[in-house]
Amino acid sequence: MAKLADWLAEAGHNVTFYQQAIIDSVNKVGVTKANAYVRPRGNITVPEFSQLNFWTPNIEANNQWLAHCGMLQSKACESQLNDESLFQKIRSEQYDYAVVEYIDYCSYAIIEKAGIEKYGTASALMIDKQILEALGLALSLGVVPNWSDQLSPLPTFIERITALYRHYLNTYTQRKNLYGPTINVIQSLSNLTFDIKEKMAQSSYFFINADEYLTHQQPISSKILYVGGKNSKSMPVNSLNQDIQNIVDSAEEGVVLVSFGTVAKASEMPKQLSDALVDTFKSYPKINFIWKYEVEDTVGANVTNLFKRPWVPQHDLLGNKKILAFITHGGLNSISETAEMGVPTVCMPVFGDQPLNCQAAQAHGISIMIDKADVTAEKLIKALDTVMHDQRIRQKAAEMSNLMNNKPISTKERFVRHVEHAIRFNVHEALDLPVRSQGFVRGYNLDFIAVYFVLLTVLMFMLYCVLKVVFRIVRAFVNIVMNDGSNNKVGLKQKAQ
Repeated sequence: MAKLADWLAEAGHNVTFYQQAIIDSVNKVGVTKANAYVRPRGNITVPEFSQLNFWTPNIEANNQWLAHCGMLQSKACESQLNDESLFQKIRSEQYDYAVVEYIDYCSYAIIEKAGIEKYGTASALMIDKQILEALGLALSLGVVPNWSDQLSPLPTFIERITALYRHYLNTYTQRKNLYGPTINVIQSLSNLTFDIKEKMAQSSYFFINADEYLTHQQPISSKILYVGGKNSKSMPVNSLNQDIQNIVDSAEEGVVLVSFGTVAKASEMPKQLSDALVDTFKSYPKINFIWKYEVEDTVGANVTNLFKRPWVPQHDLLGNKKILAFITHGGLNSISETAEMGVPTVCMPVFGDQPLNCQAAQAHGISIMIDKADVTAEKLIKALDTVMHDQRIRQKAAEMSNLMNNKPISTKERFVRHVEHAIRFNVHEALDLPVRSQGFVRGYNLDFIAVYFVLLTVLMFMLYCVLKVVFRIVRAFVNIVMNDGSNNKVGLKQKAQ
């Protein structure tokens, strides 16, 4: 979101980046060009989310994380909707357009109450099924994975039916835990008839923080625009600090970067997983492993080619010639940056949308995904060997890098031009899909299919009846002929006597 705000500011627009403070540890605003307004947390109190929850199986981790986010959002939403001074401030600015975060459902209620009619939706995730559903698009269930799906290149029947089941289970879980509490707050404080899907659908555009070449391919609307990536290959690769440079220089064969992002702490992962990683590092004595690790402890203390650091210059390391591979959690920004830099990955998703991101990279042949609940040193070694030595993967990684870094139009220009266009015109009305308002039955022609099967059943029954009558007539005729033949034979015998 901060990147988008700065792009608009650089294009000459008066932009305000609004952020509600909720968690003390998440206090980075991010904008450098746009104006920033951070509303103080005030009386919003929330408990910390246990790090151990991130390392539970993916479905369980997702459910716990969504419930935690739902609680945060509902409390923050209640505080904001009750703050009349906030809305006086927003109205006084007379904004022409708003860009709201897809996962922050309260933002739709805020701009509605503030009187901002035109808006777009930005998503920090790859296209979610809820976005497709709101826009009236096919969900591609069992073809394109959802958060909790793991599909083969050609999904099996079991995988597809499981994906269907999980979709409706996830929909129920999200409604209950994630956006349900916030919707209840909005309906009680602002708009009794508030419909989140309708609000999403009325967006002029959906700005997706993913690269169109790296994401899962599926039918989309003209409202969906990909604005992910940052053309990492063209960004300067800075000199490494002396500590990291020494590690790189001392590696005989090369360097592997290991990072699980900033949310889930590597130091809190289960011992079984950390042991598998350490055993993997031991298997490559001529390769140095730089592991983003938050604390000093005894994990891997006796491994001479393991270097744990609380912070690593990820971009600069990925741009170094000695980098061989990246063991990553599959965060969308990490996956995008690594793909732009042409570095193959071993992807070990921890929670949220990360399995979706890892499967996208794997589908394009630039990554190998391993389930965190099923990690062993043997599987890690096999995957790491493949991404480091299989020339097909390394070639595909190089091709993907060239594809992503040589687009006919930059993501920045695409975003700015479409926002400027949406300010001037009623884009939503022009691009809104009629099927969205026609309901599930009409939208998927279920009424037509039902009539077709009824008619087909009637025709089949009529054909059955006709054939049955014909069969009876034929059988009766055959019986008559046979009886006549028998009578003739009897007559001949009598004459002979």
